Amino acid sequence: MKRGLALIVTVVAAGALLRASGPPAASSAVGGVRLKTITSRTHNAGASLVIEASEPVGYVVTRPDPLTVMVDFRNVNAEGLANSAVAKSPIAGVAVEAAESLGAPSSRVRITLSQPVAYRV
Repeated sequence: MKRGLALIVTVVAAGALLRASGPPAASSAVGGVRLKTITSRTHNAGASLVIEASEPVGYVVTRPDPLTVMVDFRNVNAEGLANSAVAKSPIAGVAVEAAESLGAPSSRVRITLSQPVAYRV
């Protein structure tokens, strides 16, 4: 692998832009904000991971160890998520964990890296 390869973790909550013509209440009728898809791709500058939600959402990114990056979404449901992210170097794997926080759904995307690299959100 090239020296200085950077991992670009791009969190895109652009689902609302794609569905801007629809009424905002449409997503609440089916259970609130939800994660829609996770896709990955590699390019010369590194790798990208795109996480799409049904509406713009807030998130928190943590790195508990050099080989793990976690993206937490509060009040976001991951049920029915289309996870087509393929483990590509330097991304070793992507897992989605559904949980509940204070009675509201929350979701965590756990990104496992093959080596400790820098990332940008």
